[in-house]
Amino acid sequence: MKPFNLEKFLAGEPAITRNGKKVIEGHYFKDAEDGHRLWVMLEDDVWPINYFDNGSGGLGGLLMEEKEIELWINIYSDRKGKYFALTYDSEYEAKLNVETTYMTFMGTQKIII
Repeated sequence: MKPFNLEKFLAGEPAITRNGKKVIEGHYFKDAEDGHRLWVMLEDDVWPINYFDNGSGGLGGLLMEEKEIELWINIYSDRKGKYFALTYDSEYEAKLNVETTYMTFMGTQKIII
């Protein structure tokens, strides 16, 4: 997980607590004293929790949620036995591009990074 970044959070990037609860809503009160400026609602909670500007406090602190990227790869082998992979944004796009004239198609695989 990435350290909490207030600017990115206020710009809309998702955050979670150290124990994995998602922040579903957040409000920042710039004129309040530190420790009472950032208030967030967590999934499955009924009361807001306050955090310091650096994300500490509350229920163990906040982190920036890592975004998962789903890719599809086509794997090929050439005549010399070397393997190659080409990436695509969707399974549909990967399956459209399996034909080549100089490599043998070996398969399509989804990966998440």
